[in-house]
Amino acid sequence: MFKIDKESNHLIVNLFFIKLNFSLNFEKFIIKNFQFIIAFFDYIIPKNRNKIVALLVPKHENMVYPLFKYISENNPSLKVVYIHKNPTLKNKNMHIFYSLRAIYEIHSSKYIVITHNTFMLNYLKSKRHAYINLWHGMPIKTIGFTKKQSENSIKRYNFLGENFHCFATSDIFKQLIISSFLVNYEKVHITGLPRTDVILKTTCKESIKNIINKKDKILLYLPTFKMSVGNIHN
Repeated sequence: MFKIDKESNHLIVNLFFIKLNFSLNFEKFIIKNFQFIIAFFDYIIPKNRNKIVALLVPKHENMVYPLFKYISENNPSLKVVYIHKNPTLKNKNMHIFYSLRAIYEIHSSKYIVITHNTFMLNYLKSKRHAYINLWHGMPIKTIGFTKKQSENSIKRYNFLGENFHCFATSDIFKQLIISSFLVNYEKVHITGLPRTDVILKTTCKESIKNIINKKDKILLYLPTFKMSVGNIHN
């Protein structure tokens, strides 16, 4: 006659013949309302300089895996840990975001890598970490401080600029990164992108060279697909 179920971020209450559906993100609620406990964890847990954590939140990003593959192959002394939101993925180095184990792994690691600007930066950020803002691509659109944002988003973008090292693929994109995140010039490093390194350092490189050498003109069409809550964008 009375039953409570949790489905995704919804609370389903069955009371007699009435079904009530409440939308509630339990994880966010816990993080927000017990922030003092998380801050205490950060204060007492020492930071392991031989551990690096990748926050695969809100989604798994192909920018991360090539970087961590390189780290594992060239710096085997570094422990690599992934924090994600997919409960079907189970591995000794993979932990569900918001779980106690994930919070421990985050706070016990010296190095944190992100690819997105997520709400958790308001609550789990710490000056005792070394942060890497790998991002999920070079900005060719208005993001961060080049776009009108909510107050909470601005707080997170402030943090991305103050505490993070960022990366760019050229001087032009370096200026765009600086404008988007208001990050100091010396904290933006011109490198490449891990996802393109996979192509340039494999047999694909020779195939690309052959195509370019045989053609006078090449049209590169790279459509993107994005899905957001309530809308689908091409």
